[in-house]
Amino acid sequence: MVDNYSVEAISPTGELIWPCLLKPDTKFDEAGVYKTKLKVRADDPLAVKFQELLEKVQQEEHDRQVQEAESKKKGSGKKVRLSDMPREETEEDGVGYLVFNFKSKASYTDRKTGQTVERKTALFDDNGKALTHDLVIGTGTVACISVFVSPFYTALLGAGVTLRMRAVKILKLMEPPALQAKDFGFSDDEETLSSNGYGFGSNFLNDNVRPYLKDRDRTDLIVVHCSATDPKEDIGKREITQWHLKRGLVSIGYHYVIRRDGSTEVGRRENEIGAHVSGHNSNSIGVCMVGGVDAQGKPSDNFTEGQYNSLRVLLGHLTTRYAEAKVIGHRDLSPDHDEGLPGWHRRSCPGFDAPAWFYNEHDSAR
Repeated sequence: MVDNYSVEAISPTGELIWPCLLKPDTKFDEAGVYKTKLKVRADDPLAVKFQELLEKVQQEEHDRQVQEAESKKKGSGKKVRLSDMPREETEEDGVGYLVFNFKSKASYTDRKTGQTVERKTALFDDNGKALTHDLVIGTGTVACISVFVSPFYTALLGAGVTLRMRAVKILKLMEPPALQAKDFGFSDDEETLSSNGYGFGSNFLNDNVRPYLKDRDRTDLIVVHCSATDPKEDIGKREITQWHLKRGLVSIGYHYVIRRDGSTEVGRRENEIGAHVSGHNSNSIGVCMVGGVDAQGKPSDNFTEGQYNSLRVLLGHLTTRYAEAKVIGHRDLSPDHDEGLPGWHRRSCPGFDAPAWFYNEHDSAR
């Protein structure tokens, strides 16, 4: 449901990244969510105007919350903060880009009948003609999006906005390419993988040719995730990197991966902005524990003793380096996945209460 303060807008034209428009994502949300990212040049006048609109709607929500807080208790408005924007900044070949995050629920409850009504994303071509849902829409598809810029506020996240898709106009359709090992930089002889490269060629690891990722200005959160794989899947950085590349990321989104045997693998540079929790990437470090679901795909705290030992050591080092940072689980930021609005579904990742576990461990060690 759209609130009274939402603003209708049309996004600038850009390239879709990891579009999930035909079939909703139900892996992390039982109700299902349509979503995509839209990459546009940062110097595009329409992109600048669109970003200014987001900031205006967010600021108005912030001011409303401050006014409400002040009416309840003088001075309490100072606690109201601005949440991160639903967009990221990146640079490719010296050109700056903005990547906006769009979402919409795949179903809603009819207030009169109480029944669940399924939705589909409305798709149109450049002439305004409705498109059928037998398309295959891949990363690189050129499109613009009709959207509700909807404000929200929670004590944890602050005052922010979400981009709720209404319809997508496709200007140039790109189907997903057939993936090959060489697309990911793997060498021909996979028996000679280096321990630090996990099959990636030297060019990929060369800072002179790798995609430029901005560094964080602050580190407020250390977010614990799980890979949502069952205990028999002995995966690590290499496999997760492949998954993230297929989703349109420029590299693995996590900063650290803890394998089933307890070994810790380094993902993104620690001071780089990650891609692991929407709305909080610019101020957080992401740690992924391999496991977290059972053979039926249901949440399970099935991590090994070695993993917990490694997590304890890693978090100890990180909280020493970033003294103000709080350790939380991905599920503690559930609103990031369901638009921060009333009725969001609590996700289970990483499968255990990370802050309770970590801080209880530290208290008992004192």
